[in-house]
Amino acid sequence: MQYETEFLAVVDLIEEKGFVDTGLEGEFRDAAHELEAELEGHDAALMVTYLTLRRDEKDYLLRGEEQYVTGVHNTANNLKQQIQALGEDATETNSHTTLIDAYLTAFDGLVAANDEIAVNTEEFRTHAHDISPLAEQIAVDAEEHLQTQSDNIDRISNVVTTSVIAGLVIAIIVGVTVSILMSRNITNPIRHLTQVSQAVATGDLEVEATVSNKDETRLLANTINLMVTRLREMLNTEQKQREYLEATVKDYVTYMAQVSRGDLKTRLAINGNGHGASDDPLMMLGNQLNDTTAAIQSMITNIRDAASNLSAAASEILAATT
Repeated sequence: MQYETEFLAVVDLIEEKGFVDTGLEGEFRDAAHELEAELEGHDAALMVTYLTLRRDEKDYLLRGEEQYVTGVHNTANNLKQQIQALGEDATETNSHTTLIDAYLTAFDGLVAANDEIAVNTEEFRTHAHDISPLAEQIAVDAEEHLQTQSDNIDRISNVVTTSVIAGLVIAIIVGVTVSILMSRNITNPIRHLTQVSQAVATGDLEVEATVSNKDETRLLANTINLMVTRLREMLNTEQKQREYLEATVKDYVTYMAQVSRGDLKTRLAINGNGHGASDDPLMMLGNQLNDTTAAIQSMITNIRDAASNLSAAASEILAATT
């Protein structure tokens, strides 16, 4: 992802810049110490100009403004002119000038690194802010997907219910027809089956057909009982699936609201629906949301650590120059 690439680029730049004794920071500090050792004990006016140079350097490190970069270069040029005016031996003068140039080269390298870090950090922040609307859109899409699944389940449930009721009606018609053709000893069982079928048609799935005769009426009763059992199982399964979908949607919406408010420590509890949970698209979506939030939290933590290290490095440089 773009924001991850830019974050890694910022980390690489910070590592290249270094801290105190490493990277560009270390090279700059060494150049400053070598110049200070070279000029120590010389003309007092020369040391005043050198201290002014270090003050401009310190102002830049603390504030990062371009005017202090210009100040460092101007003061360094003044220092070169003062060295030339001293009329020292050419070898010694060239040595001083070379150290000043090395100091400026290290300083310019540090300035360039800071500028590049600032540019890359701003680009990373811009792309990181794009994650929030993306996450919200994922939540909206997930809710729409869940609603579509719920509607499909409702339609399937209605079709199944209609089919079962139609089957029961057919069974009733067959039973009534058979009862007319058969002797009176099966009238009561048929009446009982009719009552059971009517109860099922009104939504009572707890009834059970009981027939003691060992003939076609008993077979019909068993068929009705089997149909009622299957219908009851289908409705129970549909109810559990509906509850699972509603609970999942509620959890995901709550989770996305917490993330959008900046709470990156919260995580979704992924339970699945108990039937092929590893292939459950809602479960996979939840895992992806958790992974995305964890990645964002990790990157923000790394940025804070890098900023803290940078602040500590600036404090140590400030302490070293005072």
